[in-house]
Amino acid sequence: MRMATDRDTGNYSAMAYRLIIPPIKEGKEGFVVETYTGLIKTAMLFHNMRRSYFKFQVIATDDYGKGLSGKADVLVSVVNQLDMQVIVSNVPPTLVEKKIEDLTE
Repeated sequence: MRMATDRDTGNYSAMAYRLIIPPIKEGKEGFVVETYTGLIKTAMLFHNMRRSYFKFQVIATDDYGKGLSGKADVLVSVVNQLDMQVIVSNVPPTLVEKKIEDLTE
């Protein structure tokens, strides 16, 4: 797990996080982020999904969301739809699929 960092101290270094997620055909929000910890959580079940990965961005803004911002790409791969195992990474889904055996042991 990666956290945003800031050279400031005190309130100016406190981060607020938000997600930029492309619309999902099914109309459901797939993920949520805790505003002040940056912890990304699933907001849906993954079995019977038509796709095996999701890509979105996380925006981190210092000074409790009023200051400077940075963003990061997030890729979530659903590696086992029956057990609903997911992997969050910054590598292409094809690489996750090639290494699936190593990742699910």
